[in-house]
Order: sequence, then C-alpha cells, then structure tokens
Amino acid sequence: MSNKDQHSSQSDDFLKQVEIPFQKSKEVVWADLSAKLADTPTTKQPAKVIAMSFGKIAAAATVALLLGLGLFSKLHTNTIICERGKQLEHKLPDGSSVELNAESSLTYHPYWWTIKREINFEGEGFFEVEKGSNFTVISNKGTTQVLGTSFNISTRNNNYAVFCKTGKVRVSSNDSDEKTILTPDMLAEIKDNIKVTTSKDAKAILSWKDDRFHFEAKPLPQVFEEIERQYDITIQQQLSNSAVSYTGYFNKPDKADIALNLICQSFGFTFVKLDEHTFRISQK
Repeated sequence: MSNKDQHSSQSDDFLKQVEIPFQKSKEVVWADLSAKLADTPTTKQPAKVIAMSFGKIAAAATVALLLGLGLFSKLHTNTIICERGKQLEHKLPDGSSVELNAESSLTYHPYWWTIKREINFEGEGFFEVEKGSNFTVISNKGTTQVLGTSFNISTRNNNYAVFCKTGKVRVSSNDSDEKTILTPDMLAEIKDNIKVTTSKDAKAILSWKDDRFHFEAKPLPQVFEEIERQYDITIQQQLSNSAVSYTGYFNKPDKADIALNLICQSFGFTFVKLDEHTFRISQK
C-alpha cells in the first residue's frame, strides 16, 4: 500500500470516531437557535422600561412640587409690628390698608390672600378694605367680617371694640354665638356680651389717627398706660388712690413730660423724670 492510500485510510478512521455538530439537520439547528434568541432580551426592552420609570418619577416630582408650593403659600406669613411710640400704615396684597396704632400687630398669608383674606390682629388699627371676597379680622375675643368698608378695631385692656365708619360690619364673639351687624357710626364692644351703641362723635374714637388724645371718663391706670404706649416710656406710680377716672382732650405733644403735666395737674400730682424713658408720679 502506498503512503497516500495509508494516510487516507487513517483519516477515514479518525472522522468516524469524531462527532461533528454540523451533522444535525437544518430543522434541529434552527430550533436550537430560536430557543437561544428567545432567552436573549432585545435591545428595545431596556429603553422602554427606562422611559416608563422616568415618566413616573417626573409625575411624582410634579405632584410633590405642587403640594409643596401649596403648603408654602398657605403657611408662609407676614407679621407687621408697630412698636411703642410709633404709628405706621401697611398695604395688603389687594390694596386694602391698615393704619396701626402704637404697640399693635397683624399677621396674614400673602400668597394665600387671593383665596382667603384673613388677618390675625391685636392692638388698635383702622382698616380700609377694598371690595372683594370676605375680609376677616380675628382677635382673641372677637372676629370682624366685611366685604368692603372702613372700621376701627381696638383690643386693649381685655376689651374688644369695633367702630364702623363706612359700609357694613359683622362682629361676632369668639366665646359665644353672639353676632351683630354694624352700620356707619355704630360701635360694638365685647365684654361679657356684645353691647352695641350709636356714636355721635367718630372723631373721638379715631382721635389717635389725628395725633390727639381723647379720654372720656377713662380709669387713670389706663390713661397712664396709653401715655406709656404712645411715648415708649415707663411710668412709676406712687399714688395712694389711682382708682379715679380722667376726662381730657388735647393734641398729642411732642414730649411725654408735657402730656404728663396736663394730666397730673388735674389731680394735683407731681412727676419726676428719672431718665430718658422713666418717669415717677407721686402725690403732693
């Protein structure tokens, strides 16, 4: 046997011993390939999942932002304080205005104002309200509601007094179900209940706006308290009997000692200026 024939015989023997994959039929090969393709995710699937996740995140972020803005608008407050010895005017978001007397304050929500016109107020102030939705002023003892009008509120000395200058005002007690409607020149006071009177002298009630003092049978301690408030001073009282009333009307002097002299001379009292912001009043 030639070398060529011997080599050919060995090759045939080797091929018979080796299993060649390509001996599978086309159908079997295609079935295997299809199974592998089915187990392999397409390139479009991840893109679709990412897009849906981003959409949900964006929607949730939008909702959270809107809720946050709404909460901020409702909770954010402006607080205006008029200190002792001063008076100031403040404009509200709708153009309404408040003149604050000394030692008064108000709080409201500026970004919620178009939805609800509501103020928390203590002290004394004159309100001029633009027409619109209900305008509500809340204090410790009473609540006042209007649409468009002008009125004065005082919450001094555990008293609540509302004077209607123009328009119509509804006053209600926070401690009971009592309510009343005021028209121009009517005054409502809340103590144990609501007392309504007709005032013939609006200038007396609004005298503080014109830098005037108007005391009508006012207890003397309250008179001195108002002097302290208007001049930012402290008055030490060495009086055996302060349970008296004082009546007097005068323009507000530039200095506290002039005002004190006008009051003290009515009772025969004397006063001494201890320092820039302290006075002592005594009986002769």
